[in-house]
Amino acid sequence: MYVDQQRKRKRERAWKKEQTLRQKKWQAEAGNQAWDEMIEILGRMKDEWRIPIILKHYYSYSYGEISKMLNIAE
Repeated sequence: MYVDQQRKRKRERAWKKEQTLRQKKWQAEAGNQAWDEMIEILGRMKDEWRIPIILKHYYSYSYGEISKMLNIAE
């Protein structure tokens, strides 16, 4: 039973993530904004990879600042 519940939760999380990605894509296209392939790729990445990339390239944090924020090695 426990394994089935875990599998169900995993499927639900994946479904919600996919729905969110589709909604953002639709909103961007409806607003005549360019929907870059990079956004889709970032949306599919694991948080542990995506967050540092966004912090570095979108918010312009230094590698040192990011490593302190996320408690990871520089």
